[in-house]
Amino acid sequence: GVEGGHGNEAFCDNCFCFVCDTRASECQGWLHVGHCHANESDPFWKALRQFTRTDMLSNSPLLQALGCDEQVQTEAHTSCVNGLLAFHCYRSGDLGQGGVYTHSFQHVTDAASASMKAIIGHLSDPRGPRTTLAVLDGITSAVVVNTWRPGASQDPKKH
Repeated sequence: GVEGGHGNEAFCDNCFCFVCDTRASECQGWLHVGHCHANESDPFWKALRQFTRTDMLSNSPLLQALGCDEQVQTEAHTSCVNGLLAFHCYRSGDLGQGGVYTHSFQHVTDAASASMKAIIGHLSDPRGPRTTLAVLDGITSAVVVNTWRPGASQDPKKH
């Protein structure tokens, strides 16, 4: 049977959440966060899927070690998802004149700048150091998963 409402909210036993890769009936964000609208053609949902399905991102050991509350974790997660989205936009490119795509790294630098501005805004806050580290962890994680390749920095002569 179909459950969950009408339109994208409705689902059957065979429906899966694009973001969580679980059955729609088991997805915590189906209606609450809007996962019912997620699709592979939207860079935001692709970034959120990457975040959700990458344990290092969604369950940061640093955030756990810092004992961050839900508000701080949400800010760190937002910073990470925005960074992932920026990389998706960078790779996809922007359609320019004559149907030519350009790939501007400005998407990534804008996301990093927004995270740095958030960090600066927290410096005078009593929870500033913890929040600063959490936001920095978010944006750094997005950069690392999009740029680091195993073995790329190792000297091949030593192997």
